Amino acid sequence: MLMLLVGIHVLCGVFWLGSVLFADFVLMPTITSLDPQNQAAVMEPLGKRASKAMIPVSFFTLLSGITLGIYTGILYKLSTPYGWTWIASIVITGVLMYWGAGVINPAERKLKSLTPGTPEFAKQFSRIKMLIMTELFAMLILFVFMVLMRFGL
Repeated sequence: MLMLLVGIHVLCGVFWLGSVLFADFVLMPTITSLDPQNQAAVMEPLGKRASKAMIPVSFFTLLSGITLGIYTGILYKLSTPYGWTWIASIVITGVLMYWGAGVINPAERKLKSLTPGTPEFAKQFSRIKMLIMTELFAMLILFVFMVLMRFGL
């Protein structure tokens, strides 16, 4: 059971972090290099596909992390540095889930409603890039917490 939980948690976490890294350093720079009409043509289906993948992945990352903690007895160690790191990780993961579904997804939907090539479209596209970079920053903090927890801190 423990191996299955760890496997799900690691697989989902790697997928999530890898997706954000790919989006920040490959996908968004490539889309930025396109003309506004093509940016709009790419962003609409990309946003739909990303939501369908990332919402379940983030949910299973969070659920497996909570389950792993409970399974390994974290509820008896909550006042320790390890327990505080686990709690902070759960909170950050929840915030990241909200960030994706409640901030990035609506920003992508708003982009869809704007006319490509207008200043409003360019501003919204830049905002989405900033939101995704902010997500990466939080993911890297979460990654540090996972490393700390791996070594019992």
